[in-house]
Amino acid sequence: MRSVLILGLFAVSLTGCGLAQRQEAMNNATRGVDACRAQTWPNAVAKAKCMNEAEMPLRATLRTGQDLFDLRQASRVVLAEKIDRKELTEAEANLEFAKITSQAVAADSQRSLASRSVRAQERAAAPVSCTRFGSTVTCF
Repeated sequence: MRSVLILGLFAVSLTGCGLAQRQEAMNNATRGVDACRAQTWPNAVAKAKCMNEAEMPLRATLRTGQDLFDLRQASRVVLAEKIDRKELTEAEANLEFAKITSQAVAADSQRSLASRSVRAQERAAAPVSCTRFGSTVTCF
């Protein structure tokens, strides 16, 4: 559940598809990930793939950051493969996955801020035209 909630920090990138639709996708993903965690799996890769599949509906709610979402999903499987090969413990993989998630959220936030900055600069540089009608001045 924790990773799904962290993924919710991508909320800056969510489309205007409606709050209810976004909340439903988040709730479904949370339930799906919890179900994956509750099951017994033959290996870590199978569990990781289940969790990725459970989170997939969230991807459709992203306006930007789909590449970061995909990177996060791929990283989960790579870390699971390392667990299966006994190259990482589950705790080490969880730490690495948390770092990857944090980096993805930070990158998404940075992109959003950069985009907003550019839009603000464009608005500031746009010519302003004013018209007067009687004692009223309208600028656009």
